[in-house]
Amino acid sequence: PIIYVAGKNTYIYNTAGKKIYPTGDLSAAIEAKKSALVSAWAKSLLSNDWTPLSDAIYDLVVEQYKEFTPSDDGTITNGTAIKPVNTPKVKKANYQLEDYVFTYDARLDPYDNTAKLNDYINAVLSATGKKKVQLIGRCLGSTLVATYLTVYGCSKVETSILYAPSSQGVIPLSAFFTGDIQFDKDAIYKYVDNNMLDESSDFVKMILRLLKAMYAFNWGVNSVESAYRDIARTLYPRIVLTVYGKCPGFWTMVRDEYYEDAKKVVF
Repeated sequence: PIIYVAGKNTYIYNTAGKKIYPTGDLSAAIEAKKSALVSAWAKSLLSNDWTPLSDAIYDLVVEQYKEFTPSDDGTITNGTAIKPVNTPKVKKANYQLEDYVFTYDARLDPYDNTAKLNDYINAVLSATGKKKVQLIGRCLGSTLVATYLTVYGCSKVETSILYAPSSQGVIPLSAFFTGDIQFDKDAIYKYVDNNMLDESSDFVKMILRLLKAMYAFNWGVNSVESAYRDIARTLYPRIVLTVYGKCPGFWTMVRDEYYEDAKKVVF
């Protein structure tokens, strides 16, 4: 039997059954707070003090993630949880990837989740009458597979596969934790140019190309980057710490070479 250990984006629900993670599009929240954000931006721009805008953005994000955020000691709050893994079905042959999917709360310590994975492996072996399983871990799931093999050994595992693994950390998330956000003008231009597919795209692309020809596009990106650098000094550590910094599972995706810098930034 194949046990597929999914990636980090397992849905998390509150006690009312509402999905709280992944949070999805922030557009509605931004629209609701648009007046306050514009006012804070104008105040920051006029005073060259970016604290008002930083505070306004922080309040917006924290409100959006308030149920997801663990307490200060990393424990889960508000009764939020994933839906429990189903009891493994009885099946004796012709195993498919979707037969036995192990899901988990990505906020938790991988060692805690691995103990639950061990229970699930035992349940699958009991349901199928087999002595070993095949483990496939995707993204953060690869960390759980690696942790399982470290703690429990491979006596119950015939094969292990790490699919798009984050078990040694991932550079984008490591950069996210350290605030090492780069503005590549060519990449931004290509992204906008290639991803605008609505009815206004031809006109917008024409304006975009005109701005680039006049070097105004680079000026615009430079202005945004400069504002970001000013805002990030106070805003960035607060947001990362509040939303993800208390989640041991997410810290496992910070690469070794970024780890000390990430601790300094977040804490």
